[in-house]
Amino acid sequence: TEESDNLEKSEMTATQRRQRNANAEDFVGLTRASLSFVQTEESDHPLPIGLSMRALCHTACYADLIADGRVLPPVSGWQCDDPAAPGYTYEGLGEDESLEMVLWRPILDGLAAGVCSTAPSNSGGVGCLVQRGSIMTMRAILLRHGDRFSAGQWSVVLKQVVLPSFQIAA
Repeated sequence: TEESDNLEKSEMTATQRRQRNANAEDFVGLTRASLSFVQTEESDHPLPIGLSMRALCHTACYADLIADGRVLPPVSGWQCDDPAAPGYTYEGLGEDESLEMVLWRPILDGLAAGVCSTAPSNSGGVGCLVQRGSIMTMRAILLRHGDRFSAGQWSVVLKQVVLPSFQIAA
């Protein structure tokens, strides 16, 4: 509820904490579902390029929702070991920073996967559309919302997402 969203963690009831964590995980699932339409591997049955481009647009909208505070991070349960488990975040951050990155990680990792895509994506004589679209979406998100990240979060994003994806894509 809106009321529980504005409460400090220490003021929340156990039910409100569980609900907030569940809402965050639902958002992570939605993000992953959208990014599954960004083709990252060659296939005998490639997805239409427009579908991948639409998924990238949705991803930018999801980043706006986080930045606007319309989707809130979980209040507990972060972890760095299992990408399929709830609360998956980046290593090397404090608790609050880690919890915030639970929402950002599927967006940034999904876009990084698009940057590294090996799927041919050509349309109208232009090639590498998934790769180009992914990097432009990541750039736009980081420029628009990068001021929300702490120095530690920026360090993690650069070292664990941006640089590795550029090295793989090169």
